[in-house]
Amino acid sequence: MASASVKATLAVVLDASGLNDQFNTTAVALTATRPLTVVDAYVIARAADVGGTATVRKSTNAIFTAVVCAADGALIRAAAGYSAADAAIAVGDSLNVIANQAGTRGTAYVTVIPGAIS
Repeated sequence: MASASVKATLAVVLDASGLNDQFNTTAVALTATRPLTVVDAYVIARAADVGGTATVRKSTNAIFTAVVCAADGALIRAAAGYSAADAAIAVGDSLNVIANQAGTRGTAYVTVIPGAIS
């Protein structure tokens, strides 16, 4: 019988819904205090912003392709462009979300696993 290890998953919430025209210049971020691996992310758009996107990143590197936040209340999964190298978050790294333009608002829900995926 094969053995399997179980690691708990954590949800990191990066909420930029209340920022006033700063989400595109100042990322909503947390600094990792332990190694993490990002395995999934969703963004809920909190304003209608045609052409608005949000990007989940490690420092300034995208972990996923930016998601479109054009419709208020839309739930968008970051499903494309996954970078395994950037999904590995080391102690001291910034896990953050940033928008491409001033009117974009959103809340990112990022699923992480403590430690590295082996």
